[in-house]
Amino acid sequence: MSVNLPVYYTFSEFQQNYNEVFQNWKKVYAEGEEKDFIEQYREKYSSYVRYDEEEDHSLV
Repeated sequence: MSVNLPVYYTFSEFQQNYNEVFQNWKKVYAEGEEKDFIEQYREKYSSYVRYDEEEDHSLV
């Protein structure tokens, strides 16, 4: 079973929904840790969002 990891258009939306989505994820992956949750998000959406430390910590 997998959990729907929604895409957000703003970081604010992501922050507002983070705890709820993480808790739903924990129901499915009870042995998982937050780092595993973050890794799943990263794997799913890494082709859409890039973080560039060289560019003043902005999304590119």
